[in-house]
Amino acid sequence: MVEEASGGRLIIDTKIDVVPDWETAVAVIDGRFDMGRFYVPWVSGTFPQWDYGSIPFLFDNLYDYERAQKDPRLIALLEKSYGELGLVLLADAASAGTPVVWSNKPMGTVASFKGMKVRGAGLMATYGLELVGASPLTMPFTEIAEAMRRGTVDAMLTDTIWAMTIGMVDVASYLNLWDFIIPFPNPIVINKDKW
Repeated sequence: MVEEASGGRLIIDTKIDVVPDWETAVAVIDGRFDMGRFYVPWVSGTFPQWDYGSIPFLFDNLYDYERAQKDPRLIALLEKSYGELGLVLLADAASAGTPVVWSNKPMGTVASFKGMKVRGAGLMATYGLELVGASPLTMPFTEIAEAMRRGTVDAMLTDTIWAMTIGMVDVASYLNLWDFIIPFPNPIVINKDKW
């Protein structure tokens, strides 16, 4: 359909799960792919400059994030940052972030985070968890439910849909609403030379 609509100038051949999500940006930079999409929090250790959307409590909602995305100063900074690495940012398909802390005890106050072992999502969330007194940790997403069941992890910061797909409803007693990260940035980039 894209090929027909563009008169043969644009052909899109999609692949899924060729590399892990956190490797997609690098795969586009080094030319293994022409284009790609990835979750910024998952690459924030390598590219922290792109993860401003994950600064805890910075945005009240996705509309605030979208307004920031339209700021000419931010657009210029992003173009420069992506461009220096050989990328062109085509779009940011940000989804709802990680407003929920799944746990086995109520966590309604900042004090309730003190000493809790909480699995976060990315560098900025980790810093935010540290600031409220938690002991953030990194763990593969697929191991969280079992770690919660065993008590190895006290809580997990994530959205409801992801948590439900790994069985958190079976191992966590509480769903605590904390708007740590409103957007979960999900940019679509293309290799600058291909562009």
